[in-house]
Amino acid sequence: GDAVDNFGLLTVNSISGLGMGNNDQSVINSNLGIRYQGLEKLNITLGSGADHFTVSAVSLGTTTTLDAAGGSDVLTIGDNLSEINAPLFIHGGADDKTTLKINSTGATTLTLKSDLGGQQGILEGAPGLIAFEQLASLSVALGDLTDHFIIEDTTTLLLLNTGNGLE
Repeated sequence: GDAVDNFGLLTVNSISGLGMGNNDQSVINSNLGIRYQGLEKLNITLGSGADHFTVSAVSLGTTTTLDAAGGSDVLTIGDNLSEINAPLFIHGGADDKTTLKINSTGATTLTLKSDLGGQQGILEGAPGLIAFEQLASLSVALGDLTDHFIIEDTTTLLLLNTGNGLE
């Protein structure tokens, strides 16, 4: 895999950054990259560098898997979890150096729990399920509206920022 530190972005119909259209791997130009629609499955595998990848939306009906594939990666989901419209699976990598950040600016009710004998974390509350495994840490930042965050179980270190709303 690519050992360069890459920056990327997934939207409801495109993948951009990751060096597509620019020699600077840290530049994300949303006008360049891959456009898609009507996919049943979308699999994205990053390289071994310290990558930064943001999932701002998941297309309705498209099960999406993001595999960090090693390195000290930072993966971000949000700011609007209502845009996660289908299952999203996050694989941090066997070296457990990946940080997952989940940002929610809207009023949300989220439940954090585990499955598969405690091996896979699950966050319910977005239209689509968010599942994750092999992470160094999970950071959840809630917005300034009224939120509810229920912790049934966790599979990794959790940092919770409740924002300025009524929790």
